[in-house]
Amino acid sequence: MRLAAFGLAVALLTACGELQGGALSGGRSSPSPAATATETPAVAARLMEQVKSMTGVVRRVDRITATRVKWGDILARSGSQQTGADPNEDIWVIAVVGEIYSSSVFGVMATGPGACGTFFYDLAGNVKGSGVSSLAGCAPYFSDSLVPASAPVACPPEPQGYAYDGHGPATKGPVTLSTSRDDAWRQPTVAPGSFLYEFPAGSGGYYETYCRAEHIVTTSNDLLAARLFVGLGSPKATALPGKAQIWLKDLHALEAVGDGNSVRVLVEPRKGFEIASFDWASVKPQSNTYVRFDFVDRAGNPLIPFRIANGP
Repeated sequence: MRLAAFGLAVALLTACGELQGGALSGGRSSPSPAATATETPAVAARLMEQVKSMTGVVRRVDRITATRVKWGDILARSGSQQTGADPNEDIWVIAVVGEIYSSSVFGVMATGPGACGTFFYDLAGNVKGSGVSSLAGCAPYFSDSLVPASAPVACPPEPQGYAYDGHGPATKGPVTLSTSRDDAWRQPTVAPGSFLYEFPAGSGGYYETYCRAEHIVTTSNDLLAARLFVGLGSPKATALPGKAQIWLKDLHALEAVGDGNSVRVLVEPRKGFEIASFDWASVKPQSNTYVRFDFVDRAGNPLIPFRIANGP
């Protein structure tokens, strides 16, 4: 996720480790002893106020801190590259915990807010980049744990991005499904704090996990899918190695057929969790990676909303 006005976007910094530098807290957070002993430089204080005033993006500020780090650390830990960047350049990171949105229109529609915003400035206060992520993205900049308490699942209205119907043609003919079920599984009613640490309520990952009746995995090494699976309580259903997957909650897939426009999956209600494995190459023409899936009953009526899936 990116803020369009920034020259370099460093997105989802959940992989960043501990960074060197003193943190200077503000907002409603409690300063650490190290921060209390260090006078906040005027530029850092000004940048924190500047970020808090970005109300179109930073809708709520629970905690905010300024940390001086090396630009090379940010690029390395985020996996980003920037031609001509000086890795030894000192910069300010303003980290905000609260309700943070991307200014990208598609980002807001598709994913909702993040719980962490990171804003990067050179020592003169010039913008270098930004990122919107989960609480895990802010963890390197606060000394105490940011893992929240577990909370009841609450599903918001479906994000607008799900209504986007941009897809190409599908193949024609039957699609072989291999199903594995956990009939004892029930939809969780409480989201664990460890899950909310990575996927806050309102985020795309949260909505996919708790609020959609299906989820499609198109690559066998999808690390995001593995984390969503844990959020579902690790149902006792398994996918075939190397295959794409359709996850179904309280539904059972009877068959799937490509009609040239979409893949029509015939489903019926059945309590539990199911993984229907299939060969991704069998549903898409060679030149297309975006395929529409429709989930219908025996009369052809949709039981749940369609899905656009993007595969390799």
